[in-house]
This record gives sequence, C-alpha cells and structure tokens, in this order.
Amino acid sequence: MKTPTLLAAFLSAVSAFATTTVSDVIVRQQWPWKTDVSVEFFVNGSTGGVSQVTMAAYRGDTFLGYIPQTACSGDMVFTSDGQKRLSFDPTAVDFLVSAGNMGNFRVDVAIADTPDDEILYKIFDLRKTAGTPGAVQYVTESALTNGMWGAWERDYWGEDMARTVIWTGVTNNPAYKTTHLVMRRIPAGPFTYGTPTSSSLYTENDTVATTVTIAEPYYMAVFETTYAQYAHILDPATNATVMSPVNYKYYGTTTAKNAVRSTGKASDTQYDWPTGRSVWRSSIAGKLRSCTQVNFDLPTEAQWEKAARAGSTGIYYDSNSNEPNTTRLSQLAWYYTNSKNGGDSRGSQIVGQKKPNAYGLYDVIGNVTEMCLDWYEAGHEPAASNPEGPTTGANRVNKGFHYESYAADHDANIHLGNRGSNGTSTGNNRWGFRFCCPAN
Repeated sequence: MKTPTLLAAFLSAVSAFATTTVSDVIVRQQWPWKTDVSVEFFVNGSTGGVSQVTMAAYRGDTFLGYIPQTACSGDMVFTSDGQKRLSFDPTAVDFLVSAGNMGNFRVDVAIADTPDDEILYKIFDLRKTAGTPGAVQYVTESALTNGMWGAWERDYWGEDMARTVIWTGVTNNPAYKTTHLVMRRIPAGPFTYGTPTSSSLYTENDTVATTVTIAEPYYMAVFETTYAQYAHILDPATNATVMSPVNYKYYGTTTAKNAVRSTGKASDTQYDWPTGRSVWRSSIAGKLRSCTQVNFDLPTEAQWEKAARAGSTGIYYDSNSNEPNTTRLSQLAWYYTNSKNGGDSRGSQIVGQKKPNAYGLYDVIGNVTEMCLDWYEAGHEPAASNPEGPTTGANRVNKGFHYESYAADHDANIHLGNRGSNGTSTGNNRWGFRFCCPAN
C-alpha cells in the first residue's frame, strides 16, 4: 500500500458554536514507528448534549476532503468538557494515500452539538461499557453524505417509499455484524399496518390493512441479531465471529443465556408486556441494557412493521404491490427457493446480503422470523396510536418469516403483514430477533 508522508503537519481548530472553544491543540506524527496521526485538544463550553468532531484535511488552502470516521478512533463523540484524544490512520484515507508527500498539510477540527433528530444511526460497541471512549458513535446525514462513513444512497426505492438517506456501506464492515450493534432512526408518524383483504396472501390471522400512528421516533437494529453480537452481549471479551442470525432464543426462559427478556416464570408479571415493561437483568436484553445504559427491547408488532415497511403499503418493501412476485422477492429475502446450504438442506444466511428497505434495514423478511413484544391474537385490531397488542395471551407475535417460507400459496407465505406466533419459552432454528430502543 502506498503510504502518505505528512510533512509540516499542523492543526487549526474551529467551533460550530460560539460557546464551545477548543484550545491546547497538539498534533503528533507517529511515523516511522506507526502511521497514525494523534490529535489532542481541550474543549470548554460544550452544551452537555452529543458533541461530534469532524476533521477536514487541507494542503495549504486547498481542501482535500473530510477524514472519514472509519479511519478515526478515540474521542470523536463526547458529552462533556475536558481534554480529548483521537487519532486517524492516513493509510485508510484514499485521498491522502493518492496525495503522496503532504507539505503544508493541516487539519481543521470542527465541533458541533448534534440534536438527536439529526442522528440517522447509532453504533454501539458491544465490547465497551457506557461512558467509555468509543462506546457509542453517531452517524448524521451530513456526515454520511459527505462520505465520512462510506457508501450511501438517497431514496433507495424511489419516491413511493420513504424519502431518506441510507448507509449501504454498513454491510462492508464485519464489525457491524459481530462486535458492534448498528441502530437506525425510524421517524414517528402514520403508516399502513396489515394486509388488505384484496391480496391473495391475506389470511384470517392477519390484521386487515389499516392506518395507525407511532407517536414517537425510535431506533431499530439494521441487522437481525447475529451469533457474534449475542456472544458479545453476554461476554464482551469473546472472539465470536459468526454473522448469521442467532436462533433457539426465547422470549422468556429460566435459562438466562436463552432468554431475550423474561425469566419465563408465570409469576413474574413485571416482564409480561404490555402490563409489565421491565426486562430480566440476566436476559439478553437485560445484559445489553446494563452495558449501554439504553432501554433496548424487542419491538412491538407495530414498531416492527412500520420499520420493515419503510413507506410501503404492499406485501414487500420495494413497492406498493400486494401480489407475490418471486423475481422481486429473491432480491429482498432468503426463503424456500434460494436458501439451500447444500443438498436439500436450508438454513439462515449471513445478514445484510440482500437489498435493504428504504430505512436501510436488512432481512426484515426472510432469513429468520423475528420476535415481537405483543401477545398473539388472530386478526387482532390494533389501536389507532402506539398499538401494544392484547394485554394477555398464550403466545407472542413473530414477523417477517424465514428461510423455509414460501412466496405464495402456503400458510407460511412470506410478506410484511403475515403474522405468526411462538410460545414464550419455545423456539427453533427459524426464529430470531432484532433489537429496538427509544430515540431519547
């Protein structure tokens, strides 16, 4: 690899807000023993919210580009004043590699407080506890479209679906399927929930298509929870690397490592959504909450379907059509036709290989069926705002269906409105889950 030589490196600091000041800036070139460039500075007057560092590289007065977040480590994001330390690897920055010798090189540091509604993605490092440097990173739309996080696209499925920017480069880094958990912001608002009775795939188990509203924004995991992510939640020091969805985990069970949220004991009503909102601290969700200090949980069925549809009123998330189409489905999902692992055996696949929906979520149909919070009731009629499902039941709702589902003409057909159910303490190799969390 060609290595840029940084000559006469210095840094000038600027602030996006007059109340925030940057001082005592030190830049250290670590060549020849290491390619990284270290940056230290002191911050005063931050507002107490989420502050982000962006670095713009120049040769003299000629702008070269923004240093991508993927080349940086350290205090790129912080919530308090004090000394900050970060570094970047110039060999991981294409425009620096191609520039060669860099006389009169400088980096401008900008610090900006970021309102939560401008954050498209949050990235949690499952190896770190809340409050430690790098435990959480924030991806704003401006940073994404400036190329600081790799590939992105706008209005992925066109004007009929959600109009937004998505991070397609998230699939290129195995860390985001193993050691990190990437969450995408889902906006509040109304959406079409359920299956129209005119569709050939409608069954009496489905909710008849209706409009409901989610009143508050929230975050949904970009990928189904993988074996590696599950292992890192339970043991941050693990070396697990398997990127296919974890299975045989249950809504509730007395075996802590298999419980997504509940003890599985009928007497523990505090875990019985919606009357109880707590999670068992030894469960997978409980461990994740403890590590991140964020209230992670399974989504409600309405939260799942709003996030999965991403503006679609159809049976798939790429259009508003309500009739099955195997050509379209094969681009979106692993299902009976394309999920063979060899011979006649079928199984789940590495997450993130099919096309995402308009919110940038992958595998919301196919691969594995995903657990929701709601109690199951066939043909349930949801509340008009923030539906939470029935208050009691025997089984929990699951959505999305799996690698052994069919495109049509079977009970286990695969589409956004289809509803299944699973016992609270039962599971199989076709069932998995993805996490959800509040926006604030």
